[in-house]
Amino acid sequence: MKKVTIITHLPFRKKGNQSLKRFVEMFLSRGQQVVLISDGIDGEGENVISHPNFKLIRIEGNRKGNSITFNKTTSTNYSDIKSKDIFLPYLEVNKFRGIVKKQVDFLLNTYKQNRIYNIITKSYFSAIEDSDIVIGYEASRTFVAKKISKKINAKYINKFQGTILAVCKRNSIKAAIFYPRLYFGLNKADLCLMVNDGTDGAFWAKAKGNNKIRFRPHGVANKEYPKDVNLNDDEKFVIFNNASSSNWKRPDRIIRALSTLETNYLDKILFKTTFFGPNKQALVEYIDKLGLSNVVEFCDNFNHIDSNIMIRKSDLFTMTNDMSNLGNPILESIYYNTPFISINDRSLDDVCDYSSGAILVDLDDDFDNNFANEVRKLIDSKKYYNTVKDKLERNDLVKSLDEEQQDEYETIKKSVCL
Repeated sequence: MKKVTIITHLPFRKKGNQSLKRFVEMFLSRGQQVVLISDGIDGEGENVISHPNFKLIRIEGNRKGNSITFNKTTSTNYSDIKSKDIFLPYLEVNKFRGIVKKQVDFLLNTYKQNRIYNIITKSYFSAIEDSDIVIGYEASRTFVAKKISKKINAKYINKFQGTILAVCKRNSIKAAIFYPRLYFGLNKADLCLMVNDGTDGAFWAKAKGNNKIRFRPHGVANKEYPKDVNLNDDEKFVIFNNASSSNWKRPDRIIRALSTLETNYLDKILFKTTFFGPNKQALVEYIDKLGLSNVVEFCDNFNHIDSNIMIRKSDLFTMTNDMSNLGNPILESIYYNTPFISINDRSLDDVCDYSSGAILVDLDDDFDNNFANEVRKLIDSKKYYNTVKDKLERNDLVKSLDEEQQDEYETIKKSVCL
């Protein structure tokens, strides 16, 4: 029986991204033994896999994560920013302090990985020494994963869910300065499993010496979701936005655009968002200032299944992120033929364009008005709305999770001889 060892700083998420759990299950469903070594803890609870071929090793759990913070989060004044403004994640008010923060964080992470390596080799070596493959899952544990693979003479794979190094515009110096953990963590491997999330992952994988790269988007986990979902039974035109605690998810863009609509349209609309970031209260105050408190609803405690159901029930889905909009929610919107509006940032090029159902708006001075005009057209014209749905239904570029995982597994077999 073949064995795979996965080393990561991530926990099994009860809410949010389910990718790690699905990745583990991909191997288990094909008869592989899996050892998962993780020092991550989800404070809201974690999924549990009970399987005779699965062993979970928890070490040095850190509920607060692995990054350091020098300054407190400041609240965003949404009245002072425009939709076209972008919160680039590596830029701070004080760039020097930002550089120091990132470099110290990288050094601390490297030190921690050395400690983890010593713990694994001293306390858990017998559990992994016969592994055929060692996988570093995300950048924070790739040093220790590669070192372990060399010690036991196993193949090494790095697995990334895409990379926000795209904001560095292919500038390696800028990447090394502002994102050293990602830049150096994306190390050379026998195989790089780089998820296409609409960022520049394939470029950076090649730049770091990877010759074998699988660059594909996630598949839709259709088997996890209900087969049938009742369509929107609300009298309102429901617009749904899947966000998170990240400020770069930017639901304020949607709200700002909706505020330009006439009252007769606003009376027909209900906008729902799952945003729960540190600036949520500032966003609530901004909504109240715009007079949209009766139009906007925050959806609390949504898991990935709740989100999928809402995507399928809604009349319109929308994501207006700063960096990329090619995430699972957009893929599900395409897969289930729910019309969507997003930003024309090239992140969706590989899966959907205008001819296959995308409604994309340029991020410029006219974004608010152009976004609002698209909403008007969808509400006013049933013909236009159905045309968009028909295009999405013919779009065959988004695959199911089963299809994508079969291709991923075959790539692993071919590349590292599983």
